[in-house]
Amino acid sequence: MDVRSRRFANSIKGEHFSIVFFADPGENFGMKRLVCAALLLFSFTVAEAQNGLPGGELATWPEGQAAWNPNLDAWNRTFSGSFEQWFGTPDQSRFRIDLQFDSETVKWGKKITTQSNTATVWWISPMLGGESYTILQALVPWDQNAANQFTLGGGWKYRLFEYVDLDVGGNSTFYTRRTYGPGILATNFGRRYAGDMYLGFIGRTFLNPSLYTIYSMDLGQIIVQGGLFYSFPLGRYVEVNGLSIDFEGKGGYLHANQWLGKDLPFTGMNWGNAYWYGTAKADVVYEFGNGFRANAGVRFSANTDGTGAGFGTLNLGPDKMVWFGAGLSYSF
Repeated sequence: MDVRSRRFANSIKGEHFSIVFFADPGENFGMKRLVCAALLLFSFTVAEAQNGLPGGELATWPEGQAAWNPNLDAWNRTFSGSFEQWFGTPDQSRFRIDLQFDSETVKWGKKITTQSNTATVWWISPMLGGESYTILQALVPWDQNAANQFTLGGGWKYRLFEYVDLDVGGNSTFYTRRTYGPGILATNFGRRYAGDMYLGFIGRTFLNPSLYTIYSMDLGQIIVQGGLFYSFPLGRYVEVNGLSIDFEGKGGYLHANQWLGKDLPFTGMNWGNAYWYGTAKADVVYEFGNGFRANAGVRFSANTDGTGAGFGTLNLGPDKMVWFGAGLSYSF
């Protein structure tokens, strides 16, 4: 298991409120889990639950199988007729709470607002030989004129090949004010709801390369995004166990047919938009033990959307940003 997936597996042991049902295993428990999973996979029209991490310890690989033979465990479990084979047992569920501060709030390479606080609760559990995850997230900007964001998301990670994970899922976001694009404040137009669906592949190799396709229904938008990750352990050099520097980079191309959303301004016109973007961050990370983990570092983002006025008098915002972020996590 690589460094990144090991950290995630350890952190959730003890990734977008939980709707898990604590009950004795049996038909009633299994039916609740079945309904819950169906809602997650098919009903969510979907904060960014896709994080580019390989699945943790719950995403298993058949022992002795060749690396490039496809994993058919999910197919076999589907027809097993056993709820435990489908959804595991209640004691296998894990939870994580993330609290994060950012001095700038950026999504898809675009500035949404200035400082913000974000709280995220993860529920991770087994499903069909893979790892299902659910998130509940609240993003609260410091600027009282900006929109608060509340997100329900989830998905499923599965070891499709020994060194390649599949990640499929989505997010649903509600805004307290009208917004457009990635969540920028609007006035007499824009939308209160956003939904995304995504499909991604993640390498269990050096740098954990990932490639995602993300579709936003309300914006008629497609994003193709790649990512890399590397964790450099510092414990061997400074004699502090659990200390590391994590590097992450993401870049992609965005094409939207309805950048303003479906509720148009009084002109009745919409705005098609397209640009390239990239983000990078470096965090000093310290794992305290007992499930606690802290991080702090610098972030950078750039896009080719330009500056100045866009559609009408809308401000395109900065095309380059540098900001600071810090957070605390607890896993149990």
